[in-house]
Amino acid sequence: MASAVLAGTAAALLPTNPAGAATYSPRVLTTTSACRYSLDGYWRAHDITMSGNLSAADVTPGEAVTFSGVTVATEIPGPLLTSAYQLGLLGLGVNQIPVQAWVALAGSNTVEGVQVVGPVDVIAETTISVSNGQATATPLSLTNAVLPDTTWTRQDTGSSSVNVTMAPAGNLPAITVGGANVTPQGSVFVSAALGEGRLNLDCQAGLPNSDGEFPPVNECLSSLGRYVGREIEPFNIELDGRATRSGTQVALRDTELELLVPSDLLLALYRQNATYEGSNGYLWPGENTLPLKAWVAIEAANTVEGVQVVEAEATWSATITDPTPGPAHPNPDDPAMTPQDAGAARTVARNLGDESATTTSVTVQLPDTTWTAAGDAEVTFRQAAPGTLPLATVVGRPSGSEYTVAPFGSIFIRAETQRYGMNLDCSPGTITVVDPGVSPHLCGAAPSPGCGNGAQSAAGRYGIAAVAAPVFAAATDSGGYRLVARDGGIFAFGDASFDGSGAESGKTFVGAAPTATGDGYWLAASDGTVLAFGDAEELGSVTNPNQPIVGIAATPTGEGYWLVARDGGIFAFGDAEFHGSTGDIPLNEPILGMASTASGEGYWLVASDGGIFSFGDAVFHGSTGDIPLNEPIVGMASTASGEGYWLVASDGGIFSFGDALFSGSTGDRVLNQPIIGFVPAL
Repeated sequence: MASAVLAGTAAALLPTNPAGAATYSPRVLTTTSACRYSLDGYWRAHDITMSGNLSAADVTPGEAVTFSGVTVATEIPGPLLTSAYQLGLLGLGVNQIPVQAWVALAGSNTVEGVQVVGPVDVIAETTISVSNGQATATPLSLTNAVLPDTTWTRQDTGSSSVNVTMAPAGNLPAITVGGANVTPQGSVFVSAALGEGRLNLDCQAGLPNSDGEFPPVNECLSSLGRYVGREIEPFNIELDGRATRSGTQVALRDTELELLVPSDLLLALYRQNATYEGSNGYLWPGENTLPLKAWVAIEAANTVEGVQVVEAEATWSATITDPTPGPAHPNPDDPAMTPQDAGAARTVARNLGDESATTTSVTVQLPDTTWTAAGDAEVTFRQAAPGTLPLATVVGRPSGSEYTVAPFGSIFIRAETQRYGMNLDCSPGTITVVDPGVSPHLCGAAPSPGCGNGAQSAAGRYGIAAVAAPVFAAATDSGGYRLVARDGGIFAFGDASFDGSGAESGKTFVGAAPTATGDGYWLAASDGTVLAFGDAEELGSVTNPNQPIVGIAATPTGEGYWLVARDGGIFAFGDAEFHGSTGDIPLNEPILGMASTASGEGYWLVASDGGIFSFGDAVFHGSTGDIPLNEPIVGMASTASGEGYWLVASDGGIFSFGDALFSGSTGDRVLNQPIIGFVPAL
């Protein structure tokens, strides 16, 4: 979505006064934006309003223009603040919340190009109230953020107009927020301090989809599409993945590329060779399932490698429905046919006008990659800038001949069709034809001999207004975990994500367990009910247990879990195996939780006094059994290595043993609901 103009065109669009003064009345711009919330990683629609004065009596090369009195305004919705109250981060009544904002401004036809202002410090307010046991919060309105004045110098060439806009995404530098290093991907960044936690909004122009996702819109050069007048084709291409970090080693795993070929392009391709049926058409009537190969350049900020290229193969499908395709006839490419018969076959026309095309989204599983962090800053991943792909070799259909492509963009897709095959050369941003005299793109910017028609290339024909693709994965070295309240509410610390809660189920929850990927978790209720969130699968619950369920632990594969009852009885689901229990052991205090070893061949049980019981290959690393506690232990979780574990008390106090690291707690906060569980980030 293009950025709207913040202030009008100097000396052309802004009103002047009769006396010739160089001050113009305020102009107001509201930009519909997508903001990514640090709380859960979801993108939400936000209106960001800016106003200011752009002053200039006359704009000539080298003259300075001042953008002054600029304010920025947006608001954080009340329901999110209600959740913060339920977790003890906000109190009843009026809450005054410190907020910081950073804004990237773009000046067209200026020497400066882009200027960043911030941090701007303001105090915003929200009011928490409770009626009939239901908490509500007023939106947190950011209305008084005044940006510093900026000065812009008109460049010597180009238009005489100077416009100031909200800059495109990717123009904010790395910043420090609450002691953490963050690399924003947008052009407006807002950070609100909620108690000891922070809620960050990373915003750029555009709208998220209904799933809270904000995929980059690529434009692709289409080698077949150009035959039907669609040389440049817009595509929604989305990358997703999971990044983890240990020291300087960063792993990007479970990376997927998802794209959808527009159905109208498919229909245009079907109609292009509509004079006959047989093997010479791009697509045939019925279902077409064909190979696909992708080359993807991934950029990782703050790494030694910078950019890595991966390749992967998949299949894609398109269904052409043509109720009246026309009479059947021989294949004109049959070598047995005479030239006269082949020519006659090619003239048999299809009946066009009632056909339709459908396709499904294509998901390509990309290989895992490893990276080396270049410092302590967060490592973020996105689709790389155009021109970062090496030469690619593709195979033509049906001849099987190979040729080399020099891609123009950063994602290159070879989508086979029934004949020839389609190259999609994609870049984040807007591609334009800057020199129509250069032959259309066919094989790349520098095709090798034998590449299609040989002389045709992209060199000099295309230009691109590139944008920074959204970050699809990030890794820090901080670790993290999720705390679970008794009503099923979830609060994430460090780099742990929010994937849903059981707060509206009406059940009393006693524990939580993460999946193998860390992208989901199970919540266990005292009645034996288990709820699944994120990529967690529903594997079963206990019906009417003799003793209340008090904890849950997942197997390392993520395909099973154990439930533990108050007396230490164990219930296994999925691939979880029984390794022993305390069901027949006299206990000083009841069992309150459990955790699995790294192998899944053992587990620990923890009592309310912090006593630890080890089974299978579980090793004892320490306990709080002989330590006076302010509040009882309510849960535990093991580290990824299995060489340590955390214990959590009902006040959110954290006790670390073995190689478990301490990342924070709620032990010194007043909580509306007690903490009942602990889920580490993987």
